Amino acid sequence: MIINLLCKAFIAILDILLLDFYLKNIYPDVYKRKFKNIKYIMYLIIFICLQYIYNFTSYFLMQLFITFLLFIIYWYYSINKLDFAKGILSYSFEKIIIQIFAAFILTWIFNVRFYIFYTPKIFNYFILNYVFADYILYTFLLIKYRNIIFINLKYYKLLTIFILIYFSFVFIFNNPILFRTVSIARTYIFTVVISIIALICFDRMQTKYETDKHNKEAIIQNMAKEEEFVQELEKQQLEIRKINHNLNHILIILQSHLKQGEYKEALEYIDKNLDIHIKAYQALTHTGMTMIDSTINHQIYQMKEQNIEYDEEITKILHLGSIVPDDLSLVLGLAFDNAREACEKVKDQRKISLKLQSKQTHIIIHITNSIPRGSHPYFHKTSKKDSVAHGYGVKGIKEIAKKYHGDVKYDVKDDCVVLRIMLQK
Repeated sequence: MIINLLCKAFIAILDILLLDFYLKNIYPDVYKRKFKNIKYIMYLIIFICLQYIYNFTSYFLMQLFITFLLFIIYWYYSINKLDFAKGILSYSFEKIIIQIFAAFILTWIFNVRFYIFYTPKIFNYFILNYVFADYILYTFLLIKYRNIIFINLKYYKLLTIFILIYFSFVFIFNNPILFRTVSIARTYIFTVVISIIALICFDRMQTKYETDKHNKEAIIQNMAKEEEFVQELEKQQLEIRKINHNLNHILIILQSHLKQGEYKEALEYIDKNLDIHIKAYQALTHTGMTMIDSTINHQIYQMKEQNIEYDEEITKILHLGSIVPDDLSLVLGLAFDNAREACEKVKDQRKISLKLQSKQTHIIIHITNSIPRGSHPYFHKTSKKDSVAHGYGVKGIKEIAKKYHGDVKYDVKDDCVVLRIMLQK
């Protein structure tokens, strides 16, 4: 009796977590602003209802009741009622179909009677049935809504490994015929263990490969940016050398304008011959460090292409201490990439600002970017097609901050996000 209740409670929690995942990702605005306040009451009702399932009829009726309850609650929110009804009915139908499909698959593998609901004889098989079905549904939702839902590959792989391990144990303990022939049992167990170890090792190697790959790509990009910056800087320095070479002539012409009281002409001459070049040089030089300046200039160019307003406040003398300029350049590049992505969603008044300060013991970076008013973004999510690369961007910033015993924090306001990065010298 106790095992029966525990099994049903566990299955109910799995169903609620899956439903919560669906609602949170498909209707994020309604979920965060309105449904979030009543979800615990709603899920408690669903949890109690799921305890009264004993056969397929009660299961089907309970799914209809939960669907109807959700529809009534969401009816009062500003969403398309027809689309929501189709979505939630589709979710319930998919869940039932996948549950039956998983039961057939496991029935064939374990060579047992067709069970969908609790059986006191093999409760671990019963749990596996539901876990396997929910895993298939979870995978199906990730594929179906891949453009909306962020896939965290790390946790998905861990979930896959856990289910594989549990499946192997259930298969071993519920097939005593395996152990009648020792060689067969040893071979099977050895194969299962090797498969699990290989899967874990592959996961670790793939993660390391992706990290190394992105590190190399970032280094190559930074080198290309640095080379472009040096070329631009050489052009500006050539212009400045020309001005210095002709300085005597410039001063004579200015003196002539001033003696004759032609102040307007003198100012125009200064703007034409000096001010333009000085501003151009200042636009290229931000910190005086080639690698960092090349990254900032590349990002400024990208912002101009996206009609994003940019301003900066940088300490005049930037002392990095033990911080490698390449690392600081990489942090700025990754942070600016994410800021520009967020600004793309803003229709008007796109703005990014950089505040870079050199304190006695730390480098402080504040990057503020516009977001749609009241959007409250999740920082583990992305709208990029290359979600792996974006995930690496956020991860890369945190890894470099950790390397220098620093910290990374996000401050979300109504219409902007402030990224605060602290690196110890």
